[in-house]
Amino acid sequence: MLLKEIKEILGGDVSTKNSKMPGTSFGLSTDYCNVGGKLRAIEGSVCSKCYAERLEKFRPSVKKGWTRRADAILSATENDDGMEAWQNAMVERLKKLKPSHHRWHDSGDLLNFNHLQMIAVVARSCPEISFWIPTKERALIKRFKKWYKVPDNLTIRVSAAQVGDKLSHEENSSMVFNDRLGHPDDIWACPAKHQGGTCANCRACWDKSIKIVGYPLH
Repeated sequence: MLLKEIKEILGGDVSTKNSKMPGTSFGLSTDYCNVGGKLRAIEGSVCSKCYAERLEKFRPSVKKGWTRRADAILSATENDDGMEAWQNAMVERLKKLKPSHHRWHDSGDLLNFNHLQMIAVVARSCPEISFWIPTKERALIKRFKKWYKVPDNLTIRVSAAQVGDKLSHEENSSMVFNDRLGHPDDIWACPAKHQGGTCANCRACWDKSIKIVGYPLH
């Protein structure tokens, strides 16, 4: 498949330009966030000061690209043929790029159940890549786990809704904490602020053995 055809199906290309993280990523517009869109209106929620939304306001071209990707997913998830085409295009692109790690949604979130199904298919087709999804869509994840096994190379981290809140250790999750108040002792605190704002050698977000990852409020 030509790169032009892949971009048409995906609504754009897989990003290789996030210098803060290893590998590749695939962001979507925050306008399409379901739970996150509601949380943005709640003071003290982890979405009330969304960095991706701020970026979209200052860089309209970024918002336009993320919107195209989201629209392409919504279109693909309308039928089986669309889902298969999106899955095949994403797998082919990732096989070409050969990242060791991939982050879904450095902006935006899961759009619907079929979207998560497509991501799971991509993960199963690329066992050599470690995938990570941060998400607020807890009900959607619960429904998916009821019917399907999450691929071993796909780490889904459900995010706590309020700053300072922490979910149970029964599933992989994440939280945001106020750095001035410290963080719980039983979490992995993101070390990026101590290493130039980058992941450097840390891969905790992709590691299923680490149940809770915490990020300082910024």
